[in-house]
Amino acid sequence: MLRDDQCDALLDILTCVIKRLVEIFDKVEIHSVRGNHDGTDHYPVMLALKNYFKPYEKINFHIHSARTAVFKIEKTLIMLDHGASDEYAFDVPKAGKPRESYIQSLFLGRPEDLIGVNQKLFIQGDKHHYEQIEYNDFEFIMLGALPLGDQYADHGNMHSRARQNCFVIDENGLKSVLHYYVK
Repeated sequence: MLRDDQCDALLDILTCVIKRLVEIFDKVEIHSVRGNHDGTDHYPVMLALKNYFKPYEKINFHIHSARTAVFKIEKTLIMLDHGASDEYAFDVPKAGKPRESYIQSLFLGRPEDLIGVNQKLFIQGDKHHYEQIEYNDFEFIMLGALPLGDQYADHGNMHSRARQNCFVIDENGLKSVLHYYVK
């Protein structure tokens, strides 16, 4: 699926998922960042969704026009990163100590955001599979991909179950991760 068909499918799927979240939760926060897969397409797609859901008072959209966004929900500090830049050939390190050190230095570079925090989450996408690893000072979560596959994923042999993830966060931190699988 390419171009217009891909955009239509993406809007249809995300609209369906967001409507379901609104049925389940009292408040829905949606944050999005741009990256190597969507680049300049990120903003118009998210703006269309934000405008579609404008009448829904319990949804709050945050469209970040950068690869990385930092925000708090309750006492949880979240660093959301696409995982790869749409402008330069830079990725989050793949695993182990290089990844842990890279992410930790990003958090430490924002000392003002660490005040009053009881949990730190680093959430990234890009690699088309799901991972969740607890490091000493933060939790790392890598998200899978919403589409079943595209030319990029096919060429890289990156296949996982199509899903959208939902994070339930309360005053104590990350309470649960919900996986919404898409056919």
